[in-house]
Amino acid sequence: LVSASSQYATIANASQTGLDIGTNDFMFGGWYNIKIGSAIQVLDCKYSGTGYAVSNASNVGFDLLYRGDVANKPLQFRLTDGTTNATCAVNTQVANLTNGWNHIIIYGRRSEKAHFIVNDVEVSSASISTVAGSLTNTGAYMIGTRSDATVGFMNGFVRNKFFYVFTSGLPSNIREICDDIYKRNVYSTTGLVSVWSFNDVATDSVGVNNLTLTGSPSYSTQAPMIARSTA
Repeated sequence: LVSASSQYATIANASQTGLDIGTNDFMFGGWYNIKIGSAIQVLDCKYSGTGYAVSNASNVGFDLLYRGDVANKPLQFRLTDGTTNATCAVNTQVANLTNGWNHIIIYGRRSEKAHFIVNDVEVSSASISTVAGSLTNTGAYMIGTRSDATVGFMNGFVRNKFFYVFTSGLPSNIREICDDIYKRNVYSTTGLVSVWSFNDVATDSVGVNNLTLTGSPSYSTQAPMIARSTA
């Protein structure tokens, strides 16, 4: 799926099943081809309130951003439980990404850390233990823009998006699960909520969270290429 200004995919809170993290451990990500620029680009988000996820103390939820407005142009994962700016940032420099497609995974154990996995390599982690409250909120799940869909539009491509919520805690083999997703496009069923391939459809292939496309984003024949193993 290719996105640009005023184009995004979304599902309203009332239509969702399982897309609230609550107080649980989590993992989400997919293939992204981000066009480098000077603007903030929202890759994924689900939060209530206005502005970006941590713009206001009353906001609850998370966002994943490409910060083109910052000198080192990092990726940032941020979450807030509605207390005063209770946030976490996990950054990786765009210089660490290859040109074109990159596979990005964020997973977190709420009592400990969030981890950035880029192209099957952990590049950063940070504590999120201070964000102890629930992340459940009334916001839509958005791919390609912030919650109010007025700014923060992603400029690039996205494929094979997925979302996990681990109600029984982060699996001990989480890195093996990440490896299977990256190398074999195989998704462990434990905690799996949704997978959106964006291969000519915006439907959820494992759940009921079918997305609605806004602004006529188009499907592209461009796709990530890696040497996959079937072992």
